[in-house]
Amino acid sequence: MKKSFFLITIVALSIFTSKVKAQHYNNTYREDSWHVTIGPDFLAIVNPTSQAIDPPSAGSTTKVVNYSRLGIGGSIHAEYYPSPFVGLTIGTGGEFIPAASNNRSDVKDLFLVPVKIGAKAFFSQSWYLGAEAGIAYASVAYKDSHRPLLVSPQLGYNDNDTGWDINLRYEVMHGKNQYMSMFGLHVAYSFDLSKGY
Repeated sequence: MKKSFFLITIVALSIFTSKVKAQHYNNTYREDSWHVTIGPDFLAIVNPTSQAIDPPSAGSTTKVVNYSRLGIGGSIHAEYYPSPFVGLTIGTGGEFIPAASNNRSDVKDLFLVPVKIGAKAFFSQSWYLGAEAGIAYASVAYKDSHRPLLVSPQLGYNDNDTGWDINLRYEVMHGKNQYMSMFGLHVAYSFDLSKGY
């Protein structure tokens, strides 16, 4: 009985070790490499959809604009992998969130141009956890603040064979007494810029 248990333990450890080695081998293509990802973003606003913005002219009262629950955008990221399982990123792009009603000339849609830095940590060959933080230029402002801060944790999937990189993020925008949170789905293609690959 003891010999059987010992044999089963040895076989299980051998299988586990071989899987770990295979996973490390499959991930080594990322080590010391540069990648560029580009693709669209699909946005779903969580809370709140109403935002206070500066009046169109001096002396007017502050307005509250209701925005749509859905938005769209696109982004491009440069990525460097110092190790097979860790990537450092910097990215920019654009996000468009339309006003719920634009039948008035003074109701403005919201355009965001973010600049963010972040990191990815792979917990398997293809799946990763990531986080980004940065600042954005906003087309509409409150108390003359056009530069809200952005923070966005994310869960992603990167397919080495096809080049697709897909992630789901929860993004929080915060400015002067302003706050908006949203989910974002980023569907991108990854270009490998490393030498000889």
